[in-house]
Amino acid sequence: MAPRPLRPTRNPARASALAPTTSPTLPLVEKKKLELIHKAKIKKAYAKIKERELASQSSKTQQPAVAVITPQAQEVQTRDGDVEPTSTADQTLSPDTAPSEPQPADAPPEVPEEIHPDRQEMLANEGELPNPNTIAVRRKHGSDEAQEGGSDAGDAPDVDRYEPRKPRRPRKPGYYEKQLAHAERKKAEAEARRAEVQRRREERERKTAERERYRRAMAKARKGSENGQRRLGRESALLLEKVKRIVGDSK
Repeated sequence: MAPRPLRPTRNPARASALAPTTSPTLPLVEKKKLELIHKAKIKKAYAKIKERELASQSSKTQQPAVAVITPQAQEVQTRDGDVEPTSTADQTLSPDTAPSEPQPADAPPEVPEEIHPDRQEMLANEGELPNPNTIAVRRKHGSDEAQEGGSDAGDAPDVDRYEPRKPRRPRKPGYYEKQLAHAERKKAEAEARRAEVQRRREERERKTAERERYRRAMAKARKGSENGQRRLGRESALLLEKVKRIVGDSK
């Protein structure tokens, strides 16, 4: 039995030409890239359509609503069957009824922008932040104004008034309040002891100076005069002063 002949090989160039352009075996990155490109094209087309719609709407709104008078020729049929046109006065437009020039649509009134009180205060203080303890709170007191002002205040609308905030509650004591109070007490006691030492030293110096003065005066009084006689008047005055001082100290 003869061997089976081999099948001819396919032309590689022809096979590549007939192969599909988008192979299902593309890598994941290429698929993602194609999807992104497709989405970008869709977005671009949608943006163009939306822009055309907005342009058409804006052009419609900008057209002035001007009433154009279009006279209609009213024909009146006479009894004989003839058609009688309307008067020339009705057919021709008067200069008063002529279409006026298109006027631009009235622009909407500008609404003033309201500034927050904190921002207004910051602008007034040249950019410096306000003290939180002095920030004013905006409250309405229409009833109070009506009672104080009488009938004039009753016609006026509610008046805004700014009042300072109420004082906050005292904060809780810290962890070192007792230690700080103990240190302050110790400091006050040390200051009192130092003042007492200073007072005693000054008193001791004063008594020492008085004793020294008394000793010198007594020595001078006992020295006597040129004749050698003692000066009893001076001695008596010094002794009397000493007795008074001793009696006063004992009391």
